[in-house]
Amino acid sequence: MTAPAPTALEVSEMRALVVGREVPAVAQRLADIADRIAAGGSLDEDDRALVTRLRHEYGHELAELVDPEG
Repeated sequence: MTAPAPTALEVSEMRALVVGREVPAVAQRLADIADRIAAGGSLDEDDRALVTRLRHEYGHELAELVDPEG
């Protein structure tokens, strides 16, 4: 992943953003990823690929959620 590693906050916001837009399994997986990051765990290749895809697809909306003033 060339972008900075995701934070638990970013992934939680990403989850909120994709509910109803992606299949429920994606939202659940993001919840699991956020919990793992918050606990100090690392992401595997599939997790990184998912986060990268969602950053690309929902990046503008996600940026507004994470930093509304930015």
